[in-house]
Amino acid sequence: MASNRNDDYVDEVLEELDDIQTHVQSKKHLLNEFLEDLKTGIENSSDCELLQGVHFRYPGSSYEHVGVTEKTDYDVALVLPQPYNAENFAVEKTRHGAGLYKLKWIGTMDKPDLININGYLKAIVLRDTIFFHLNDVIDEIKDDRCEDWDIRKANRKNSMLVILNGRNEDFTIKIDLVPQIQESSWEDTPDPPSDDDLPSVLREYVDQTRYPMFFSLASPATSPKDTDSYAAPYKLNRENDKHLIVSCSFSELEKHCLKSSKVVRNAVRLAKLVSTKYQWRKKFRLHSYHIKRIAIKHFDELDELSNWTAFQRLLLYLSDDVYVGHIDGFFIKNQDVYYEDDDEKFHAFAEAILQAKMSINPNNLRNLLTTN
Repeated sequence: MASNRNDDYVDEVLEELDDIQTHVQSKKHLLNEFLEDLKTGIENSSDCELLQGVHFRYPGSSYEHVGVTEKTDYDVALVLPQPYNAENFAVEKTRHGAGLYKLKWIGTMDKPDLININGYLKAIVLRDTIFFHLNDVIDEIKDDRCEDWDIRKANRKNSMLVILNGRNEDFTIKIDLVPQIQESSWEDTPDPPSDDDLPSVLREYVDQTRYPMFFSLASPATSPKDTDSYAAPYKLNRENDKHLIVSCSFSELEKHCLKSSKVVRNAVRLAKLVSTKYQWRKKFRLHSYHIKRIAIKHFDELDELSNWTAFQRLLLYLSDDVYVGHIDGFFIKNQDVYYEDDDEKFHAFAEAILQAKMSINPNNLRNLLTTN
């Protein structure tokens, strides 16, 4: 009976998280309106040829149904058209470590201006050029929609943040526009994990779709202070090719895995709830994708457990990885996606995770819920 009651407590919290997700989804029509305006503005702009033909992808927590607050951002990937796509670039590893690449031009068409004399894509220049054009198009939307929306924007490391505030109705939504280049199949790029290491659901998905790689146009952060990015801080050698480096995005693979298992998705939601309550992102720079990567690494095991046990097991794995100062990027061999200069801080964070795990029980789980 106690076990059944514990399940009831957990289910009550998950139902409240479902309500939060419903609220997040209720704003999608506003996002779609903005993206329609953005697409039209790009196609109608004589100065925006670079982005004409762009298509949108929808990664992130709001689409994975793992948001835990009503302030969940919408991530929108802007997948670039020709000539910035798979058939025109070869992916090359760099000396900076796993998951960091350069794209070398191999296209037969006229080489674009944003290729350097050695044939490599100038990723940061491309990113900044895209931001410049997006800024102009969004300014036009701002003028056209001035009676409906107040629009603000800011450039981040690998995305442009757009904030829509309603004038006639009370709402605020945040949209991260992330320029990306689609490359060839994930299996054809350097350092994919072996099939044996993949969860069965992911292995089947990759076999069926030949899932492509996507690259964001920015190198990861180079120090704990340089964190204005969804990319983790890495130990990046300070060499003069930093502006050429692109980083991988695996958001579609994460989304597919999380949508394939309610138990794993619920474990991630509950772990994110703990992280939000205890401010682990602010204190320790823990991002939601760190939690997702650990969950996916242990997907097959977690999928066989109850919601509560899977959540507790996920916190334990998180603590173990943080203690040794390494969170496995999983989708790329030998990639570390969590970096901290101070081992003592690692240990303090691991201890904080264990203390949270021990203090939380099904009966007090709802105390983690915050009002937004």
